[in-house]
Amino acid sequence: MRKKTFQLSMKIWKRLISAARSRRTYTYKDLAKSFGMRGQMDPLRMAKPLGPIMYYCNQKGFPPLTALVVNKRTGVPGRGLKPEGRYKNKDMRWNKDRVFGKNWLIIKQPKESDFQNAYETAKRRKKP
Repeated sequence: MRKKTFQLSMKIWKRLISAARSRRTYTYKDLAKSFGMRGQMDPLRMAKPLGPIMYYCNQKGFPPLTALVVNKRTGVPGRGLKPEGRYKNKDMRWNKDRVFGKNWLIIKQPKESDFQNAYETAKRRKKP
């Protein structure tokens, strides 16, 4: 994964922390537009920078912050952005409530390298 992806993950993290504090969600398309991404395929590209955020939350035992980014039609995150660990197999409304209820302000802002490490660790674990 490219360095720019992890840089975008940092920016998205901040946006999602703000969304959690105000108890709101984003559609993939709206999140993409908020970062100046345009075009039909851009919402699909949001999965790349969201993945490291999901892995970071999983590895730290945080509620899945990525639960706040949903498909416009279904109202739930895409199949590839499902949480693991204790948040796995939970109803997405339950996960959103955990995200909304967490005090994210006490968590230090992850660095680009934190997202990269989380991504690489997750990928190593998935190899047979």
